[in-house]
Amino acid sequence: MTAPERVLWSHLRAGRLGGFKFRRQHPIGPYIADFYCHEAALVVETDSTWHYNERGQVRDAARDRWFDERGIRTLRVSASWLAREEGAVLGKILSAVRERVAELGDGINPKSKRGRAMNAPPPILAEPRITSPAGAGEAAISDPQSRV
Repeated sequence: MTAPERVLWSHLRAGRLGGFKFRRQHPIGPYIADFYCHEAALVVETDSTWHYNERGQVRDAARDRWFDERGIRTLRVSASWLAREEGAVLGKILSAVRERVAELGDGINPKSKRGRAMNAPPPILAEPRITSPAGAGEAAISDPQSRV
C-alpha cells in the first residue's frame, strides 16, 4: 500500500467510518480495488498523479466502466486532497457510502450483515471533522462519461 492508502486505511478499517466494513486491496474480477465496501457496492480509489495523465485516465475509465456494468460505483479521491484535508475526504466517503446504501436498499446485497430497517442510515460511530465543503472538486463518484 502507498502512504496515502495507509492513512486512509487507518480510518476505514474495523468499521471506524460510520460502522461500515471496508476491505483493502480487494480483488474484483480482473482488478484489485484499493478499498471496497460490499454493503454499498462501492470502490474507493486513492489516485496519485499518474492517474491524471492521458494513459491513466483511459485505464481508469475502462476500469470504472467495468465496475459500473456490474453495479459497483467508484469513488476516486486524490492523494494530494487526502494529504491536505483528511476530514473532508472522510466526509465525502461516508456520504457516498450512505447514499449508495440508501439507493440499493437492504435487498440488493443480501450478504450484508447490518440487519437494520430498509434504507435506515447506519449508526455514526465517529463523525469525521469536515474542514471544507465536500465535493470541492477533488472527489467524485465515477460516471464513465466524466472525470474529476
